[in-house]
Amino acid sequence: MKYLDKTQLLLENEELFQATLGEFAENSYKQASTNEIIKKSKINRGSFYYRFNNKEELFIALIDHIFVEQIALFNKRKINLLTEKSLENIIFELFYNLYELYNFDNNYYKVIINHLQDSDSLLLIDKSTIEPLKHRIFKVLEQFTNIDKFEYIKIIINSVYHQFPKFLLNSYNVEDELKSFVNFILSTDEKKNILDNHTNINLKDIEFNDEITYFLSPVKNINVNINDRYTSINDAFVNYKETNKSLFSLVGISILSFKSTVLKLVRKSLKDVRYLLGFLNLEILEYLEKNYIFKRLIMTSLLFTVKEEPNISINLSEIPLNEKEKHLFLSLILPILSKTSKILIIDTSFKTKTLIDTFYILDEGLNIKRINTLIVQKILDNQIEIQYLDSNVVNYYYQNLDDFIINGLNKSIDFNNIISINTIKDISYDSYLRKEAEYVKYQKNSKT
Repeated sequence: MKYLDKTQLLLENEELFQATLGEFAENSYKQASTNEIIKKSKINRGSFYYRFNNKEELFIALIDHIFVEQIALFNKRKINLLTEKSLENIIFELFYNLYELYNFDNNYYKVIINHLQDSDSLLLIDKSTIEPLKHRIFKVLEQFTNIDKFEYIKIIINSVYHQFPKFLLNSYNVEDELKSFVNFILSTDEKKNILDNHTNINLKDIEFNDEITYFLSPVKNINVNINDRYTSINDAFVNYKETNKSLFSLVGISILSFKSTVLKLVRKSLKDVRYLLGFLNLEILEYLEKNYIFKRLIMTSLLFTVKEEPNISINLSEIPLNEKEKHLFLSLILPILSKTSKILIIDTSFKTKTLIDTFYILDEGLNIKRINTLIVQKILDNQIEIQYLDSNVVNYYYQNLDDFIINGLNKSIDFNNIISINTIKDISYDSYLRKEAEYVKYQKNSKT
């Protein structure tokens, strides 16, 4: 007998279903144990493996059922996401659905909030299940990208979804209290306070072993907690007088031009440090004279290189450089720094050509994940981004620039519905998430 509908097989055995539900409600995908499920359900081991080949099949069968039940609860309220124009209403319905799911079955609720932020579970969900309600609603939220601090709001919503307040789950007047809570999230004055509580990015426990690591931040000036082993260029940049003193103490004289300082350091060193001559690149010297901020950054970088700091961090989003100056730093100074130090760079966007394989991002579940830059490069290379309306929902389409010039706009898009056409010059936090979703969609379509 060949079993095709694994969900139906699971539902036919109540004890097996409850044991599976309980195990995945309390554990991550990796931690969940099929042995425990078999033991608690009292099913014969051979009978179990006759129905399910492995834990993956069992998990997919369970979560598909829960997704269907959750969507059914949502549909009972007869909400049309395609025509809904109120951000408050959309967020309210997203959270109210969680409240209903909690009351329908507490374990269903636990599976949803835990496994939609578990990376192993998400891989299986993206590959093998129907699209979760949360993912569908987050797509609808993209129509509000033009409102002030949209990325703040989206991060807050996602964080609250997975840490849903208990007072709302147990409320006797949930609709009114939930509406007040949504208004609180969206209020201008309170939004920043919530963000501070939920988006302190913690990089302390992450070991970056590569020479240079890029981290893409969702917003500027976000609080990033970095491992104590890292010495911050930003701190030295702010305390520039001390930095300047330290540099000139190494040279032995304080009245020197930048060029003379570099040459003196090269001659004075007992080691071969001719790589310091890279600081004397003509473009570097030219921009040193134009911008004092840029000069401070280069002087600070020179000090860190000479001192051979083992680990360096720099948040470029906090240093006001123009595009040319940032390019000079990344392309000319960074390789010199990497000769003596491991470097962690934080910024809100990066040019495509500066991407390397060690590139990380904060995902919508506030988890740090590594991205495949080869895939990103392929998606972004020579592309244009077309923003357009489809059934009153904002969508994005990506087209090769050469194809666009030769053949014009893709015929499936009505020219009258176009909002904007932009050449992709760099990767920002929100653009990366869109490109990643586009790639995942392409991969799924290719397989089918």
